[in-house]
Amino acid sequence: VTVVPVANPSAATVADFYNSRLRTAQVRGIQALRNAFRSPFGWLGMGIQCEQCSISPIARRQQTWTFRGPAAVYTVDVDGPAHRAGLRRGDTLTAIDGVDLTTPEGGRAFAQVEPGQHVTLTVRRDGRERRVPLVAVAQPDATPEELAAFEEYRRTRDSAEATYREVLNASVQRARAEITDLERSLRELEASRGSVDSSRKRIATIDSVLRALRNLERQRMSGESGFSYSFVGPQPYVLRVPPVAATAPMAIAGGRTMVYPLRYSGRLGEVVNVEVRSLGAPSISEVGDSLIVVTANGVEVKVQLRGQTRR
Repeated sequence: VTVVPVANPSAATVADFYNSRLRTAQVRGIQALRNAFRSPFGWLGMGIQCEQCSISPIARRQQTWTFRGPAAVYTVDVDGPAHRAGLRRGDTLTAIDGVDLTTPEGGRAFAQVEPGQHVTLTVRRDGRERRVPLVAVAQPDATPEELAAFEEYRRTRDSAEATYREVLNASVQRARAEITDLERSLRELEASRGSVDSSRKRIATIDSVLRALRNLERQRMSGESGFSYSFVGPQPYVLRVPPVAATAPMAIAGGRTMVYPLRYSGRLGEVVNVEVRSLGAPSISEVGDSLIVVTANGVEVKVQLRGQTRR
């Protein structure tokens, strides 16, 4: 076997490089041994005749048979496997190992019979078919070199196939382990879905409470809970906020009332001071010297200065 070294691809590891070269050497070595003996090297001990059949080489010293119709047994060697299995002149061969001889697979199987191989032929005799098992042997005129080459070929091939099966099984085991990990992850996700649903329900509950608090706040700001506008002394339009009842939605922490921080301070002309306290930043619109519009937490309050009318 002649192996020509080539440059190591940068994308491959050293192990990948030598494994690929080893596989190449094995294939070439197996092919070289395969070419050292005839094909087929297995012998069934019978001769066949057919009107529409041919033999074509697929490689050096290798052949494949092509049958366009069933093959008839023409001769049977008295010392061969066919005679011991009960085949007779005039029998018709229709299949090998259950594969029709007229198919390409059947032709290759018939041409590649090896010594020691168990073969099952489908034979038709007197209009009836039966399956006949037999074991092939080496060609009677095989040379010692051919026998040695065949034994080395079979040993190398079987070793390569065993290595391939080991690699394949290892790959299957790794794939199964990954599948197991994925299934475990899916089960964990299914288990955590319950906690996610619970959190969503809690969020929905908190949101409903906030909506109720906002509605109460709107009622307070609209005067339904004790808020009102009135005059104080000679100066008109000062906003008076009475004490908040116990049911009003005020923030309580540690038993004391939380005071909202001052967010805005302004004046209307020279007579009215306006202050805004809220949880979040309010939106303030000043229109001239007589109108201030305050929007905070979904509530809009207008403070407007108007002149007094005397009778």
